[in-house]
Amino acid sequence: MNNQAPMGFISGLILEGREHEEDNNNDRARELFEKALAESERLCGRTALITGYVLANLQGLYDKIGAADKARALEPRLKEIMQKYDCGPEVLGSWKSFRSLNGLQTEESS
Repeated sequence: MNNQAPMGFISGLILEGREHEEDNNNDRARELFEKALAESERLCGRTALITGYVLANLQGLYDKIGAADKARALEPRLKEIMQKYDCGPEVLGSWKSFRSLNGLQTEESS
């Protein structure tokens, strides 16, 4: 498997999950996001940037379906990944943008 293959596979799972989420098929979306997370951790590592993207999607879905405790449980891992890849404010900014687009509060706004 080349370096791009894991990213493409994981991205495909995320995109399919987002489609199901848009159709309010939240159970299927959750299954796909959780599979994407497991594959990302297995293929790319626990603190890979793609893992952070999967975590952000899964956290958004958990908030949407009322599983706030599960969403909050992902917060430390997201922060760890953001710190690891801190290339400047754009790293944190893109995560904040994702959360604000999905109607979620960031720590600074809560």
